[in-house]
Amino acid sequence: LVNYVVANYKIDRSRIYVTGLSMGGGVTWNYASNSTAWCRRIAAIVPVCGATTPSTARGALMGKQDLPVWATHNQSDPTVAVSNTNNYISYINESATPPDPLARKTIFPVSGHDAWSTTYNPNYREDGKNVYEWMLQFRREFTSTWIGGTSTAWDNNANWSEGIVPDAN
Repeated sequence: LVNYVVANYKIDRSRIYVTGLSMGGGVTWNYASNSTAWCRRIAAIVPVCGATTPSTARGALMGKQDLPVWATHNQSDPTVAVSNTNNYISYINESATPPDPLARKTIFPVSGHDAWSTTYNPNYREDGKNVYEWMLQFRREFTSTWIGGTSTAWDNNANWSEGIVPDAN
């Protein structure tokens, strides 16, 4: 899907965000932690009650790549265990190379599987930001390659940088 969107739409490649709920939240975790290249391609993730099995290796990969994460879940979710979110956040923040900023989580003190209604509600805010404003504060560096050209990239510190792209040959 990300490849399709990048190839077919005019987008800001420094602002690719991935979010999903339940199985889609699981895919969000899995996409971001599948490989360094995939992780570096996205600016931030918001997995909501993600249905996937956390692993220390996947958490470490996201931590090492400084991927901004805000995960949400309901405390008494009967469908997907809240331990999925708790473990992923621990694995990321306690990895050998923790991210900057640290991964964050919000565990809503309610039962039920529907954590997305609150997560995606623009009126729900933490630290003065809703989930959309939180995501938009992050950009991810990307590179464009062409022979003899230059590249311009954006990083999460809000600095533009320019450099010569090495010859492809």
